[in-house]
Amino acid sequence: MKLAIAFLASLAVGLACLWPHPETRVWEVVQATALEKIATPATAVFGPHVIEQHKPGVYVVAGYIDAENLYGATVREKFNALVYAEDGEYTIGEFMFDRETQAVYDHVINELNK
Repeated sequence: MKLAIAFLASLAVGLACLWPHPETRVWEVVQATALEKIATPATAVFGPHVIEQHKPGVYVVAGYIDAENLYGATVREKFNALVYAEDGEYTIGEFMFDRETQAVYDHVINELNK
């Protein structure tokens, strides 16, 4: 009996590695999008972030990224993103850096109130 329980527990851990937690997938999609939008992605360092699920399949992400600009100075850009999850696919609905954040916030609120 103990052997069967140990086997099932190890199987569950193994399967969890094959199918990452939804928030892990959300964060991967957001990181990839942020890196596409900056001038020097090789210098990027992501700071802490927050992921909130507002509805099934709808996530809002807030965080920041430090990266060098074209002049070599490190700058911090805060960002917000709206991510949709459907049938195992995760897509960016909106992604905006801080200078554009109010527009994303307004859009997110409109989407969540539908």
